[in-house]
Amino acid sequence: MGRRRWDARTRATLFPSLGFYGAKNGDRLEVALPADVEVLRLRLPREPAGVIDIKLVELARGNAVVKVAPAAVRAEASSLAKHRAQDPAAPLTAREPLTTRKQSGPWWQVTLVEPLGATALRLYNRRDALGRRTRALVVQGRSAAEGSPWRMLRDLQRDDLDDAVDVVERVVGLRLEPPRWRILRSPWARRARAAVVDRLVEAADRDGIQAANREELRLLLALVPSSPPTSGPALTDAEAHLLAALLVAQRVVVPGTATSIRSFGDVLPDRAALRRLDDDVNRFAARAGLRPHAITRHGLGELGVLRTDADGNLDLVDRLTGIFAALGHPLVMAYGTLLGAVREGDFLKHDDDIDMLFRIDAPDPAAAGPYLDELKAQLRERGFGIWSNPTGLNFHVVDKVAKRHVDVFPYLVDGDRATLHMASMKLDTMALDILEPHGRRDLLGRSVPVPHLPEKFLEERYGADWGDEDPYYDWTWPLSDDR
Repeated sequence: MGRRRWDARTRATLFPSLGFYGAKNGDRLEVALPADVEVLRLRLPREPAGVIDIKLVELARGNAVVKVAPAAVRAEASSLAKHRAQDPAAPLTAREPLTTRKQSGPWWQVTLVEPLGATALRLYNRRDALGRRTRALVVQGRSAAEGSPWRMLRDLQRDDLDDAVDVVERVVGLRLEPPRWRILRSPWARRARAAVVDRLVEAADRDGIQAANREELRLLLALVPSSPPTSGPALTDAEAHLLAALLVAQRVVVPGTATSIRSFGDVLPDRAALRRLDDDVNRFAARAGLRPHAITRHGLGELGVLRTDADGNLDLVDRLTGIFAALGHPLVMAYGTLLGAVREGDFLKHDDDIDMLFRIDAPDPAAAGPYLDELKAQLRERGFGIWSNPTGLNFHVVDKVAKRHVDVFPYLVDGDRATLHMASMKLDTMALDILEPHGRRDLLGRSVPVPHLPEKFLEERYGADWGDEDPYYDWTWPLSDDR
């Protein structure tokens, strides 16, 4: 197909996000592992200097995640960031993020000391736009025998180009063959890109983008810019439509995925862009036969999903309230859940999880750590799943049967002040008498626990205008029109 003529400028014009992979199940990077591969290496090119920064590294056997014991692997790295665990094996054994320091040609390598039967390596990128730092990632593998050569398992810039061209040609029906003369390639790439984007949007409006699986959708997202241009709009109308169409297609192909909207935060700079994306998403969702959707801090989900299953969610709240009280950590509603209860007497339309607070007597996060670990262990013993936030004190308590969860946050008490997550998930303090003694409020005909002064809590958290509706308040990336 003459891919040798795809110089860097041609690639970047047609596929501005080449090498894209995201932070969710719908767009993770999955690399097949040959049976005889016992050593894996991730690396970036020597130039320019870069950082390997990956949220999660997993081994999988079929659809199941392989649990990796410390004794089963031996790992090393060119460097590790100071704020990360200094154990190179921790990304696999403790599910810690993998972050190197910025350097020329950073790498991370793991040897499978014990046979694990893994058939795939899964990589989940950073949630935000800085995930583009690993779009030139190379994955290599070899046997553990001395002198065994490295084999290329995935080169994101080379292999994704080949595969993305194949997918585009199949789905769109256009032949992508750059001209032989270099001087003609830039105008060709601009015209080809415009034609591809327009045809994909037309297909989405007609009967949906006919991508076969999550991998094809990941490759098609390389067509959407994730870095703003030096001039002009961050996204053209056609590019914005395409982003919405591909996000909806992910929801069709991988039901339940929240999608990696945050990866495109740099080209969704303000509320107008988010409202346009919201409108486009619902236009394409209707074409696909999906319920109305909404953009949330966590990605894309059904609009009013908490309201749709209000009784089930409140049942879980009642159950957890009793369990936490028995464990000595009474729960109260907080954040968006409290805001909906007080302001609207309902769950917020744009909210997608329940937030609750519990008390821990500790002066700081380090001192709270053992208490949090013990509490999580007690909840696991009672059959709940636990997902811990690697960058915060909160964790999800998951009802694995009903597939519902509650996001619980500790407030740390030391004297008459409480320390808790506030704006942008940063720890701050508030007067303890705002939180305690706990009170009760009615929510959809059910009595739920709330802070002692709910309105004062909301003012402390959201400001004096907490009563005004703003679905994009305290957004997950900075918005240029933030008040």
